[in-house]
Amino acid sequence: ANGVIITAQIRQNGDWKNPVATVTGSITKYGGGSVTSSTATATNGVTISSFPTAGGEYTIANITTDTDITITAVDSEGKTTTKVIQVRLVKDATGPTISGATATASGMKITISASATDNESGMQSFTYSVTGAGTVTPATGNLTSGTPVEVTTTVAGAYTVTFTARDVAGNTSTATATATTVDAISVEEAKRLVTSMSALK
Repeated sequence: ANGVIITAQIRQNGDWKNPVATVTGSITKYGGGSVTSSTATATNGVTISSFPTAGGEYTIANITTDTDITITAVDSEGKTTTKVIQVRLVKDATGPTISGATATASGMKITISASATDNESGMQSFTYSVTGAGTVTPATGNLTSGTPVEVTTTVAGAYTVTFTARDVAGNTSTATATATTVDAISVEEAKRLVTSMSALK
């Protein structure tokens, strides 16, 4: 038996946002004879700047889009061998998933919690910010997925918590939750007032 063997290995640079692939391999003759010609073409506008014309090792670099590369080789006996290499870049264009976003008020305090996951490039950061009727301490901070954080407000009223998750590729997702704080001292004063008014009847 004799013919031509075409090998290919695809490597990606590891950049989830702007991936670049390189294909390397070789074109060799087995069973006697030689490779007399070899060519390569690619789809989707990918340019192959240099390629060996009579077999041997090859490198196709700087591939920035999905493409099908077709390598064709002819040996000294006139046999034609063709190999199609499918290059599919691994890219993360989807933001993380935020779930369970909650904000629960108790008096002048708000307990906030949420979870964030990213199944592609992975999580880079998970933060929160709180805005509303008055000053919040701390108004911003980092979150651990699923772990509650307590903040304190200075003015009773409505507050909005914004959760922001960012993945390694730079994609972001947001979610919000709302809570209304109540001044516990004012409530107690209202109770005393009701009691006093009842005593006067």
